[in-house]
Amino acid sequence: MRITRIDVGAFGAMRSRTFHTDHGLVLFHGPNESGKTTVMEFVRNTLVPTSKRDVYPVRGRGDHGSVTVVDAEGEHVIVLEGRRRGGDVPDAVSGLDPVLYRSVFALNQRDLEDDGPFARGELRSRSLTVPGGDAVPGAMEALTAIVDAELGRTASSRSRLAEALRDLDSVESRIAELRPIAESYGEVSARRDEVRGEIESAESELRSAAESRRMGELAESNAGNYSRLEELEGELSSMGVFRRVHQGDIDLHAGLREAVGAARAALDAVESERDRCRRTMGGVDERAVRSSAPAMTSLLDRYPAYMAGASGADVRGGTPVMVLAGLLLAAAGAVGSTATPYALVASAAGVVLAVVGLVRRRRAGRRRPGRDGAYEGEVASVMASLGLQPTSVPADIRRMGDLLSAQRALSASEPSWMRCRSGVVAAEEDMRRFYQPYGGERGYAASIELTERAIRIESEIGSIRGALSRSGLDPDADPRTVMSGDVDDGRLRELVAELGRLEERMSAMMDTGELDSLLDRRSALRGEVLETVRRGSTAVLALHIADRACGEEFGGTRSSVLSAADRYLSMMTGGEHRIDMDPLGEEVSVVSGGRVRGPREWSTGLRAQVMLSVKLALAREMGGGEVPVILDDVLLPFDRVRMEGACRALVEASREMQLLVFTCDDRVVGMLGGMDGVGTVEL
Repeated sequence: MRITRIDVGAFGAMRSRTFHTDHGLVLFHGPNESGKTTVMEFVRNTLVPTSKRDVYPVRGRGDHGSVTVVDAEGEHVIVLEGRRRGGDVPDAVSGLDPVLYRSVFALNQRDLEDDGPFARGELRSRSLTVPGGDAVPGAMEALTAIVDAELGRTASSRSRLAEALRDLDSVESRIAELRPIAESYGEVSARRDEVRGEIESAESELRSAAESRRMGELAESNAGNYSRLEELEGELSSMGVFRRVHQGDIDLHAGLREAVGAARAALDAVESERDRCRRTMGGVDERAVRSSAPAMTSLLDRYPAYMAGASGADVRGGTPVMVLAGLLLAAAGAVGSTATPYALVASAAGVVLAVVGLVRRRRAGRRRPGRDGAYEGEVASVMASLGLQPTSVPADIRRMGDLLSAQRALSASEPSWMRCRSGVVAAEEDMRRFYQPYGGERGYAASIELTERAIRIESEIGSIRGALSRSGLDPDADPRTVMSGDVDDGRLRELVAELGRLEERMSAMMDTGELDSLLDRRSALRGEVLETVRRGSTAVLALHIADRACGEEFGGTRSSVLSAADRYLSMMTGGEHRIDMDPLGEEVSVVSGGRVRGPREWSTGLRAQVMLSVKLALAREMGGGEVPVILDDVLLPFDRVRMEGACRALVEASREMQLLVFTCDDRVVGMLGGMDGVGTVEL
């Protein structure tokens, strides 16, 4: 059933408002005092009216409106007029108890913060059973106490029946002492003793039959557990023998992987630096550079001297220009038409300039005749040995310097490279030795998977075996061999009647006051024995009936509730936490990382997650997915991470039943508002 439309005619302070809610999850959001509580209470009172008067907003006779729902039978319009519900009411909500409805299908923050059910052991009655189901275990305990008190669990147990039989034995003994008179009396007495023994045997058989029947019915009710146990043990056996992976192995593997990664990273860093040096060499063979290193070193050492000689050659090359300029200036002064002072000065200056040029040329010739051709030839030869094309001496010398620097850096990094390479080999060898017992890396991964699977199977086997043992059954027994029979006390009644007749005959043989008193006492004891057997037998039968009812009740409804609650909690916590509970236990537990924690070990956030999961599962079970669930700011206690998980769980739950979520928290709006299948209503 899904609510598709809410029409508030008049309710509290709200008038003439319509809301469309045709989604699995509908988010009502708005600030405080925006009308969220009014809409929420209107929906509650329209679906399942309550007679409570201390609700907000205050109810009035003028309240009216309607809620439109759709189910498998079509569309229904439920009408609210004053305090009465009318219109076309679907079966899903027509018979719901108002208190039950508000406790199961409506959840607020106070419900999440209430840890009373866990502290007082009331979770079973308040969240995991139908109303009154929690009384069954108490009734079973009371019936067991009656059986123990009346019949006892064994022949030596203290019980009313054992006391009555002991008293009866005492009376019979005394009667036997008073009747040693006739042979018939001895025969009757002997028969009486035989009957008494048969009575004891019949009583023992009665107790055995009752116990056999109880165990047979118990085994029958646990047939599913025996079948599942056999299936799990067969599955575990089929896995064969494999090497189990323990936490220490996992930690060691992680350390080895980290060591391999670190060794490879160190080697990569050294190799990166060596590659940079090789790139600096520009493709020149490293061996050629190494073999030509002495020649390049010599050329680099002689390069300054070579450059000094090149400078002298340049001075010498500029001298002819000075000589030529001087001669021209002197000639110009000499051929002038008039021997003016200026012409004479110019002619003299030209002569001086020519002389200076000739002197400089002579001196430069003495310093260096010109460029060193042998040095340049060596440079060209070395460049050729390196496989390079000579360009100019300065450029070639710079190139040689770069090559020498790169070659020296490569040589210097050689020890580090060797150490890093050895480290990688050692780390990978350690990893290989670790994988060897598992048959390699794939074998290790397969062993992890098999170990996890075996742990899950063994955990479920332990749970089932524990449940069977607590029920008084042998987990290793074949349930088909557990006998079951009828509890029939007819034979016992016949024996007791015969005993009475025998004792009456014996009484007729003796006529004493003591004998009469003993006979009266015997009769009373016989009646007491019969009454005790009757009460005990009735309690045994009632115990079997209660036990079977309890098994069906908690084994059916509760198992599906816990399964759904476990699924929701796992979704909220990303699989970190799971719910576990013995079907007849008093307390729900949370399993995390293989550790079982009871309610007293939960944090506030985990308690809220568990309560929300259980409440959603219970609403789903009891409502069959047909009754919409109202949630009022239930996510306020959650931090952001828990809130995101809770939102995912709510969307998942909304696929099975409609959820109306009311909140003023913008974080909830931001998370839920962007999810598929979520409708939003802004108030």
